[in-house]
Amino acid sequence: MEHGRVLKSVKQFEECLEENPEFERLRITDQDEDGALLFSCDWLTPQGTCKDYKNRLDLCRKFPSPAMQRRGYTLPKECGYRFVYAKPFERALRKALREERRRRKDDLDGESGEA
Repeated sequence: MEHGRVLKSVKQFEECLEENPEFERLRITDQDEDGALLFSCDWLTPQGTCKDYKNRLDLCRKFPSPAMQRRGYTLPKECGYRFVYAKPFERALRKALREERRRRKDDLDGESGEA
């Protein structure tokens, strides 16, 4: 089974389990509107944290992946993670350039006042 692939059927999950028996702790809970299987984990505490965080699955270490956000997936409401959209780069760049121009202008104004 190809790693990183979205599972869309019980059969695919069963094939995945053959290669990754540690995934036995995952339970299929639903399917999203694109047909991707949604899971819960037997190792989740009522607080939504892993009961053995140091030994969690590699899959869990990488969750949520940036690819999920790019594909438009929403995280389960009980998930402790949130996708937070950063300030667009162009907006941050414009602000930095404005601040730099102001700083340079202030430096020039200070120099002309010293003479």
